[in-house]
Amino acid sequence: SGTSSRMGQASAAREYLDKHNLVEFTQLLVQSVIKEQPEEPYDFMAKQFFFPDPEPRTAGGLQNFGATAATIGANAGREARNTTT
Repeated sequence: SGTSSRMGQASAAREYLDKHNLVEFTQLLVQSVIKEQPEEPYDFMAKQFFFPDPEPRTAGGLQNFGATAATIGANAGREARNTTT
């Protein structure tokens, strides 16, 4: 039925978001913008995607998980690279 199809789609979407830490990343990105209040918020956010090589992940979650979008971005980017190897 339509309801079960929507539930399946929502479940698949949530799995994808969780797999790539996208919810956490976007939350920290917005928190970082609020904290820093840059003159050019879109430029600031775009720069968060340019980050150094990240710290390793632990099996239980992100290691050295900081409160900046750059930190979560580095970990999320590393996660994406790990799924392709």
